[in-house]
Amino acid sequence: MRITLVGPGRAGMSLALASHTSGHRIVTVVARNLESARSAAEEVGAKAAILSTQLEPSDLWVIATRDDAIGNVARALSDLLAEGTPPPKVAFHLSGMMSVTALDSLRTAGVPTASLHPLQTMPNPQVGSERLPGSWFAVTADDDSYPLLVEFVESLGGRPFRLQDSAKAVYHAAAAAAANFTLANMVVAQDLLDSIDVPIAVLGPLMDAIVSNAIAIGPRAALTGPIARGDVETVASQVRAVATNTPELLSLFVANVAFLARIAGRSEQFADLVDEYAV
Repeated sequence: MRITLVGPGRAGMSLALASHTSGHRIVTVVARNLESARSAAEEVGAKAAILSTQLEPSDLWVIATRDDAIGNVARALSDLLAEGTPPPKVAFHLSGMMSVTALDSLRTAGVPTASLHPLQTMPNPQVGSERLPGSWFAVTADDDSYPLLVEFVESLGGRPFRLQDSAKAVYHAAAAAAANFTLANMVVAQDLLDSIDVPIAVLGPLMDAIVSNAIAIGPRAALTGPIARGDVETVASQVRAVATNTPELLSLFVANVAFLARIAGRSEQFADLVDEYAV
């Protein structure tokens, strides 16, 4: 497919590099200034442009800007259509949170619109492009556009699933909980290990196994350890260790104890301990 990328940031360039590697043609890279566009375009053999420039024919327009800029970019692109730029088969943005209605100015101009969200972390374009194969992609599109986007995702080695526009906020919250909340708790683990000169790498195989179990049988069924078995004294010793070694993280640790006790059906057993250390 012929692709025009609007917004050569980490997500946009990750997708562009993966597309280029998979045999698609990046026709144009559009950025706020021509220097940024040229730098990104060179990586994928594309032309560079700014948003006021007439664009060459493309099958897909990928809008990979910040969420708060998507609507303005869509309006600028609809102006280009009115001035003679050929319309794409589909225009989509990469936001997992924003509604497809952010592209309504393009839809009004006759362009089918959608969103495509790679459920993956992309710290830089090279790493991001390498992680996209095998990743899940949330596709929000009408019945006419959906098959084309599924074909595109599968060509990258991705795994598409349909996401309703009205479900985006819940989906995005779940993704944030899985990715970012996990890191918050890993900070607790790292700081505790740092206090006794043990590298965080020792947790790698354990974390891998926990994630695999949670995906295979569900996170509730995968819960093991002293909270699951009701060993209050062991957990009390853990809490005291956290209070001594990383007191600034005590409230987070105790909050997790309370939440996991509730999941395990053991809130009553741990109530006194939680109340003692609750901040």
